[in-house]
Amino acid sequence: MAKKTEKIQPVATQQPEQVVTFTDAQGSANVQLGKYNYTVKVECKSPEKVEVTLFNDGSVKVKFPADVGKKNSKVSVVDSNGNEVENVIVKEDILEVRNLKKYFPLSKTLLGKTLTSLKAVDDVSFKLEEGTTIGVVGESGCGKTTLGRTILKLYESDGGSIYFMGDDITHLKRKQMLKYRTDIQLIFQDPYSSLPPRMTVGNIIAEAVRVHHIVPKDQVKDYVHDIMKQCGLPRHFYDRFPHEFSGGQRQRICIARALAVKPRLVICDEPVSALDVSIQAQIINLLKKLQKTKGFSYVFISHDLSVVKYITDKIMVMYLGNVMETGETDEIFDNPLHPYTKALFSAVPVPDPDVKMERIILGGDIPSPANPPKGCKFHTRCSQCMDVCKFKTPQYIEHSKNHFVACHLYDNEVMSNLDKYNKEYKEMLLEEEQKALRNEKKQG
Repeated sequence: MAKKTEKIQPVATQQPEQVVTFTDAQGSANVQLGKYNYTVKVECKSPEKVEVTLFNDGSVKVKFPADVGKKNSKVSVVDSNGNEVENVIVKEDILEVRNLKKYFPLSKTLLGKTLTSLKAVDDVSFKLEEGTTIGVVGESGCGKTTLGRTILKLYESDGGSIYFMGDDITHLKRKQMLKYRTDIQLIFQDPYSSLPPRMTVGNIIAEAVRVHHIVPKDQVKDYVHDIMKQCGLPRHFYDRFPHEFSGGQRQRICIARALAVKPRLVICDEPVSALDVSIQAQIINLLKKLQKTKGFSYVFISHDLSVVKYITDKIMVMYLGNVMETGETDEIFDNPLHPYTKALFSAVPVPDPDVKMERIILGGDIPSPANPPKGCKFHTRCSQCMDVCKFKTPQYIEHSKNHFVACHLYDNEVMSNLDKYNKEYKEMLLEEEQKALRNEKKQG
């Protein structure tokens, strides 16, 4: 009796959640997903750079890059029947940093030429979409605070570009930066030293409001009271001085001062590092609430990874002035790629007594940023160091979607030619030995 053959059903292919494309030189793009087929038309400067995302629910997001900006732009989306699509979200990368550098001179010649310098920020690049938060993490001295101050133009950069809301602000002078000062604000790390001791809370918050003419003079006091209320500060704090408050209350005053001028971008320089855990939670929840209601964008600088995981959408890991890895927060925590990121994140405590911590202890000493090692700066402490790491600087590559890493372990070209690089390194060592011998003979 012949066996009855079962008919194999074809496996249904799962529809992707979204489709991403870019507009052409004329500002047009056609995007299709399932039953949705849309034509997008954008009018702006450099229209070929605009990103268009179609989601499987039929909604569309049009995102302008930071060097283009969405101001003075027009967006229209129509379906295949020529009907206008209403479910369209228009966003922009509010900030983009390209190859930013900040060096501090250590020694100079008599004529003022720099001989040696400390590379605090070295070739850093990232983007920040409006209404989101990027966390900048790393050990003390890795350049996090210097990066924030350089973006704010408190330090002049030594290379690279800074784009904010469609404008290049890299080389703007102090007077030219005045119109951006209300849009970019800073929350300082230390709430104790960042408040003037001889000014009342009301005057501290109102000072910038008056200088930048945020509201008419007769409305300043009521406006400050409203800002204080949003930041959890009672009205009777208005006439008090900073020394009368606790650390958490002082940080709320710092936040109120920054938010009083209606900024678009807030750089938070370790805003909760000086506070105890319960107060930290209050401040972080306040920042998240204000972001939800006001649409703020944050650059959140911190070394507390538990806080960073809670508040951020993206994470950038820095080491000795360089970016080691960048990606979505959940992706970075679930799948860290760089050996330094793995070691850094292994130090995050897990509140579960049954979970065994697998702490990665880094060996070696932290190199001096004034004299960093050749090749990958992390190779002196890396357990997976190869010969190529000691002389060749790793490329910053996209390992998976929106997940970037600077490590030779994920560079296919390097890993497929390890023998060539090992030979090249040995030749370099031999040449250095011969050079040292020649110098010894000359001195002898």
